[in-house]
Amino acid sequence: MGGIGKTTLAKLTYNDSLIANHFDVRAWVVVSREYREQEVLKGLLNSLRGLNHESGEESIEKLAENVSKFLKDKRYFIVIDDVWTIKTWNRVKSLFPDNNNGSRIILTTRLLKEITGSWDSVSFIYSQLPHHLRACFLYMGVLPEDYEIRRSKLTKLWVANRFIKPDRSKSLEEVAEEYLKDLVDRNLILVSEWSYSGEIKTCSIHDILRGFCLMKAKEEKFNSDVEYLPEFHDNLRQVSILTDLKNEIPTSALTRGRVLRVRAVTFFIHNSPNDVHFFITNFRLLRVLDALTIRFQEFPVEIVELVTLRYIALTYWMKHRFPASIAKLCNLETLIVNPGKFRSIFNTSFLPPEIWKMSRLRHLLFVRSYLPYPTDALIRGSFVPLENLQTLSNVRNFRWTKEEHWKVDKTHLPSLQRLSLRYCYNLVEIPSGIGKIPTLEEIELCECKTSVKTSAQVIQEEKESLGNIGFKVVLKDKDDTDISS
Repeated sequence: MGGIGKTTLAKLTYNDSLIANHFDVRAWVVVSREYREQEVLKGLLNSLRGLNHESGEESIEKLAENVSKFLKDKRYFIVIDDVWTIKTWNRVKSLFPDNNNGSRIILTTRLLKEITGSWDSVSFIYSQLPHHLRACFLYMGVLPEDYEIRRSKLTKLWVANRFIKPDRSKSLEEVAEEYLKDLVDRNLILVSEWSYSGEIKTCSIHDILRGFCLMKAKEEKFNSDVEYLPEFHDNLRQVSILTDLKNEIPTSALTRGRVLRVRAVTFFIHNSPNDVHFFITNFRLLRVLDALTIRFQEFPVEIVELVTLRYIALTYWMKHRFPASIAKLCNLETLIVNPGKFRSIFNTSFLPPEIWKMSRLRHLLFVRSYLPYPTDALIRGSFVPLENLQTLSNVRNFRWTKEEHWKVDKTHLPSLQRLSLRYCYNLVEIPSGIGKIPTLEEIELCECKTSVKTSAQVIQEEKESLGNIGFKVVLKDKDDTDISS
């Protein structure tokens, strides 16, 4: 499998002084995908002899004979890097004499299924997975090869795709975290980076396991990993775009009955907004639209017609206000907006007051956002605004306004877990009512008044006095916003 450090590990072993002193000769040769026997033999002789071996006129048979003669009666250590087929290995291994003196050969390969038959092992492991973990595991096949995804984004996507079984005592995100840890413990997902607090920060999947996910997903019509847009299988659920479609989407590939079944589209490479418009127009039952790699000059208003959407991630030049019609997305749970290369101090997303009507929202993540106060009509209403909101990131209400007090409290955000305030220069303090939210776990501040920091620390002390020792206040000196989560 590519990208997991096979060659790096082999090099560490090859260059170790104990290895160098223990063996009479060492050699390193790269085979690569296109096996050229003459080039491999030349490379092997060059490595063994430590010089450029002028053997352009020598036949393959003569080169092979020279290798065998050179290694005869010697204790050798050979690294054969990047073998792609069992046929190649069978041809290469015949070069090395069995001197019965402790010689060693290290082989690195990415085609484990052809060399060890590990597909059967992976299939067995998959068959033993609880059903609630299978969809989460197969989803990893959506990711490009060697791709690292943030834990927080992955769990949000699992939730949006409805892979998580509800648990009355826990939030869906908490259950998703447990699923992730379970898959990590089973060695089906790799932890790429840990946070300072010991939590998973980013993760990935072995190429071999990704290949299995793609194979199994194809069997189950779960995911299409496309370098081009194929015919869509009946019941296809996930589509990941790994190449620039160049506006060349074959509409003949689509039939209404098939298109309606697609639930998620993820772009991993820059494409034209027109390509996204195509998916918006044709995939009417989308739950997930992840298009952070695509730059929109204006908000794609067609999105508001996709009432089944639960997760939207866009890169959008926010020179205009969000349309009030976004409130039509009554099932939306996660809204992520990134200004991309358009990022500037004036590029702030002004959310409409109607945002407070979107009671299913769980995560609002922006680089810069202005959150209006709930209207009097909403406050007088019988429902709780944003009652499920857990993440409110990068609120900047007080950068240009003269207001000093935030008229939002625990009744407006009763499920809030993480609050991020940045560049709120005029804000005097965080309302004490925010500290009364029982689910609140973190307040992050950047470029705020000292009095705001003090109020956050008071909230922290109150939380700790009530036994919530996990609550934290994060103070940052610069804006290092990562909107990908």
